[in-house]
Amino acid sequence: MATDTVWTLEQLMVAALEEPAGEEPQPQPLAIPKPEGPARELPAGRGWLRVLPGGSAPSAPSAPQPPPVAPVATPTAVEPAGPPPESSRQLDLFAWRPRPRTPVQMSLFGDPPEE
Repeated sequence: MATDTVWTLEQLMVAALEEPAGEEPQPQPLAIPKPEGPARELPAGRGWLRVLPGGSAPSAPSAPQPPPVAPVATPTAVEPAGPPPESSRQLDLFAWRPRPRTPVQMSLFGDPPEE
């Protein structure tokens, strides 16, 4: 319904209530189309299980490889290093604590009158 005037709320309610009731909606079965390519229907008509492109078949298991042998390092003179700088520490979210601050007393009604 089209109109060229601005309706009041009362006019809108009257027009909405005068509209005849439509027919009841009827439930219809959901039709799930069969996908293209290799697919298998799930039990009770709940859909399809299909193969997606892009994967590869798993390769045959290979014979176990012996672990690599680490080369033996010769000891050399190492000067002791000082403590690492503060900024190079690993951060830990669970150990983090805020820096202590001096508490500030705040007032909802401004500064108290001085006597």
